[in-house]
Amino acid sequence: MTETADSSQEGEAVHETDAEGADAVHETDAEGADAVHETDAEGADAEGEISASGEDVSSEAAGAGDPVYTLGEDDIGMILLDGLLYMDSGETSDAEPAGESTTVLTSVGSDEIPGRDRESNFGAGFTMVPSRDGKVYVLIEEEWHIFRRPGAVDTQEELEPPAITLVDPANDMLNGITVEASSYRLYPADAAGSLQDGNASGVDAQTEEESMGAVTLEGIHPLDEEVLQMKPLRVRGVKVPYTLGCNIQPDEITVAVYSFNDVGKIVPEEEAAGASDDQMEAPEEEDPNVFTPPYYVELDKGQIYSFLAVWLPESAENNGFYGEAEYIFTTN
Repeated sequence: MTETADSSQEGEAVHETDAEGADAVHETDAEGADAVHETDAEGADAEGEISASGEDVSSEAAGAGDPVYTLGEDDIGMILLDGLLYMDSGETSDAEPAGESTTVLTSVGSDEIPGRDRESNFGAGFTMVPSRDGKVYVLIEEEWHIFRRPGAVDTQEELEPPAITLVDPANDMLNGITVEASSYRLYPADAAGSLQDGNASGVDAQTEEESMGAVTLEGIHPLDEEVLQMKPLRVRGVKVPYTLGCNIQPDEITVAVYSFNDVGKIVPEEEAAGASDDQMEAPEEEDPNVFTPPYYVELDKGQIYSFLAVWLPESAENNGFYGEAEYIFTTN
């Protein structure tokens, strides 16, 4: 009888333990269910926020996956394209620009200057269209933002050559020197079909200038004493590479270098044309170098430079003119 009572008591203990275990399991399951329910609710809320955000972005931009503009109100957008730096001018256009489009491939921080081709400081993935007048149009939030070269000016309606801008990319990408043409001979685009065979640039068609609508300006020679009055470009060393920008890029540029020691020693063209090599007393000058885009030129201190830019007739339809212009500047 004692053993039976003990067994009964043990059975009751087991029953109580099972009951407590069942209650604990029930409570644990309930707590787990509540936790899962709360987690699911939080996840649903989070997904709802992301979805709502995605809907807002897609309604404001062009759709999912659009590039994100990362600059603040006080930041200036910059792009490096074909070796030239362009900066946001603050102007926009609703019309889609003509030309072949390309894409911004990489991006640096908003306070950095792009150093690789097709790189910006405001994000990657944006569509951009370089124009024939030296601008770059970038599609940002359904608007075409106009980027220009630092120091660049708009092409004037009158037939005049655009200025060129020289920038030292390793020292100061934001500031450069702007040089206006000292002399030029330009022709309107519709005169390109009037060229005689053999006139590569049209600048030698002297007898047809008036009928072809040529616009000319006779300026100084690189060895005229007036060059001594020019504000020099400060060059930080020897053979310093500079980028050359222009609102309407020339098809080629010929560079000639002169010494300050030869200023004033100019041989008249008619004398130079009729003299033999041993009779000529013209100052020596380095053989000119011909460059094509993109333009990188090496400059030295204490020199006089002549850049002869040529716009070929083949490009006249896009440029609006053809001909040549000479740009003269000094360095120290």
